[in-house]
Amino acid sequence: MLRAVAQWTVHMHAAEYFCFATAAVIWGLPLPPRIALRAELHVGSPGRATRIRGAIGHQIKPSLVSIVEHPERGVRVTDPATTWAMLAASLPHLFDVVAVGDALVRTPRIPGPFGRIERPALATLAELERAAHAGRRVGVGRLREAIALIRPGSASGPETWVRLTLVEAGPPEPDLDVDVYDESGDFVGCVDLAYPDQKIAIEYEGDQHRTDPVQWQRDIENLSASRTSVGVS
Repeated sequence: MLRAVAQWTVHMHAAEYFCFATAAVIWGLPLPPRIALRAELHVGSPGRATRIRGAIGHQIKPSLVSIVEHPERGVRVTDPATTWAMLAASLPHLFDVVAVGDALVRTPRIPGPFGRIERPALATLAELERAAHAGRRVGVGRLREAIALIRPGSASGPETWVRLTLVEAGPPEPDLDVDVYDESGDFVGCVDLAYPDQKIAIEYEGDQHRTDPVQWQRDIENLSASRTSVGVS
């Protein structure tokens, strides 16, 4: 899709911009595959919607959108908070809406005692709330539900699903992005979700953790170190 975005910019009018799922892909947000892999581009405009083949045109009230130039791709696109708010009606599950919100408010970091912030969050929770209440928006009820469930610290859409599935089943909400240290105070690793008081760690491993032998061995070593150091199970 990103190649198509680059090609399409040649045809765009000054008032047009990318929106909905296309904007989400541009910002690198987690979408269900069947939505992320669709070929059509979503193009918004305050006036008459585009009717060019290969694009889905949207005539959108200016009060409902905030448009920015993407810092890396140089294309006009709805800002992260607006993009999230526009997706509410098209994503198949509430957890998908929360996953996009989690990705926006997360501040990626290098874990450990000497870690650092890799980049600022793409949006704040306050910005998401403003976007949700910008006007009469399709899916506003789902947005309100999602805002209450959004948390920083989730590194992927599947991790969000794990957290929400756990809470839905009854256990308390786990901590996210937790650094683990051994009894000597040495850094062991970082786990996706944890109940530190109970010494329980929960990891979601994507398929690359299974197919990459180096990553597989590293995961085994990290898990073993966590268990022997602090009794995390």
